[in-house]
Amino acid sequence: MFGIKPIFWVLINSSVAFVYLFVISKILGKKQIAQLEFIDYTIGISLGSIAAEMATNTETPFYFFLIAMTIFLVLALLVAVVGRKNTFLKRILKGKPLTLIYDGKINYKSLKKSKIDVNDLLSMLREKTISI
Repeated sequence: MFGIKPIFWVLINSSVAFVYLFVISKILGKKQIAQLEFIDYTIGISLGSIAAEMATNTETPFYFFLIAMTIFLVLALLVAVVGRKNTFLKRILKGKPLTLIYDGKINYKSLKKSKIDVNDLLSMLREKTISI
């Protein structure tokens, strides 16, 4: 396509997929991935998808998939290093914590922002033997 070697398409498509999955993960919110950081969730989905495609696609050379997985690894490491060095990027990449309960009262504005249902919050509190 457009005179670009297939290996460069893998590089381009992997980079685009990485960014796109990260954006989608941020949009979905913290409810589904409460135990993972967004970047870990994105990497997990991406690597799983690439591995599944590698296992089922017989037309594409397997090393293309290995290259794609390596690109995701390098991008994840790059994000980790940049996130440690730059607090602004760290806040964008990892998010900032929300205070859901302050002074014994539920902060409904933060709860809505985090996309966590009040019943889910209360359930999490019961698991930690906390009552409000």
